[in-house]
Formats: sequence, C-alpha cells, structure tokens
Amino acid sequence: MYPNASSIIFWLKNRRPDIYRDQTVQKLNEANARKTLAEAQLSEAQLKALEEKDEPSNKTIIVDVIREIDSNGSSKTEPGD
Repeated sequence: MYPNASSIIFWLKNRRPDIYRDQTVQKLNEANARKTLAEAQLSEAQLKALEEKDEPSNKTIIVDVIREIDSNGSSKTEPGD
C-alpha cells in the first residue's frame, strides 16, 4: 500500500507552514502586513497634522493697519487697503 500524496502534502503544509505553505499565501500575508503598516503611518501623520493645525502658534493673524514713522520719530496709523 502506497501513501496518498495529497494527504502527505496536507500534513506537510499544516505541520511546517513556514516551509511548505503555498508561496502565494505568504506573499499575500506580507502584502497585507505592509498595507496595514502604511495605513497606520498615514493615520499617525494625519493625526499629527490635525494636532498641529489646532496649535495656537500656527494661527494666521491678518493685520489691517499700516504704521508710518515720519521724520521726527512719531508714528501715525493709517487703515490698510
């Protein structure tokens, strides 16, 4: 009686998947791991950008006043354009 080749393959794949598992499954798992890592890094970058946006030192201040200093050192204020 000869051993069944299919059962040997099944046993090897389950016993030592690091060696005998189909390469497509390994590549898919590696691709999914890289995708998950990239998504996590993107989420962290977006969170950091939101935190920086909320920081008061990053606010834009618009000034609508122009100050001129005349020849004797006094300043006069004029509304901007």
